[in-house]
Amino acid sequence: INYWLVGEQRDPVIAGVCSPLVVERLIENCYTDSDDLTLETLKLFEEILDKRHEHVLHCMILFYLNSRGYYDNTAADSAIASWSDEEDEREREKKGALDFSAEQSHSRTLAPSNIHRIIN
Repeated sequence: INYWLVGEQRDPVIAGVCSPLVVERLIENCYTDSDDLTLETLKLFEEILDKRHEHVLHCMILFYLNSRGYYDNTAADSAIASWSDEEDEREREKKGALDFSAEQSHSRTLAPSNIHRIIN
């Protein structure tokens, strides 16, 4: 059943050349409006992954982790740019304002705003 589910090849399937795999059809089930179908599909995936068959783990998980198939470059780049822009704006405001009693704005980046205190 493992090879039926993910196919025999370990390489990615080329779109338009091969017919969609069963696992791809099951993933499409998760995008439906039917909560029952989505839940049962996720339970099936859980059972399959609990079996820990090496070929299935490679095809379903490791391939996408290695290829970063889960990662959307465009969304991440725009998020980083917006964080950077916000940080630049905060720095300009800090330099322009001499009132230290004003409420301190918190950084939305991964580093806390008082990172210099932690490092030193």
